[in-house]
Amino acid sequence: MDVKEEKDQDYNDYDYDENRDKSYSFGYQESASTRHEQSDEAGNVRGEYSYINAEGNQIVVRYRASPEGGFEIENEEELSASVARATADGAAAAAAARTSEHRQRQQQELILNARARQTLEQEKAEARGQLTEIRAPAGRKKG
Repeated sequence: MDVKEEKDQDYNDYDYDENRDKSYSFGYQESASTRHEQSDEAGNVRGEYSYINAEGNQIVVRYRASPEGGFEIENEEELSASVARATADGAAAAAAARTSEHRQRQQQELILNARARQTLEQEKAEARGQLTEIRAPAGRKKG
């Protein structure tokens, strides 16, 4: 028997009971996210998860799912409002970051331009000094 046949045989030997108890419950909680979910014997699921985005907005999703009804969000209006608020805050934060970066670039350009002008003035002064030395020859001999 090859590997594929073995896998097929293992699958076929699986004793699936459509009427088995499908209940479970689990959850976790961390600093910026949580999730809790439970299912009854028939496989009807209810749950909630949440997280906090970078701007500090909490997004909460409450849901239910069933073999007959599929997945449904229970707090759709609240969720839509939270996502809209989070999107607006994220856009504002991104715009502020771009503005801040732009200001930093402008300041860096001003500093570089000032240094370049200072270097140019120094080079001009040195060139004038060399030109003065060329025009005024060192001590003439009296004869």
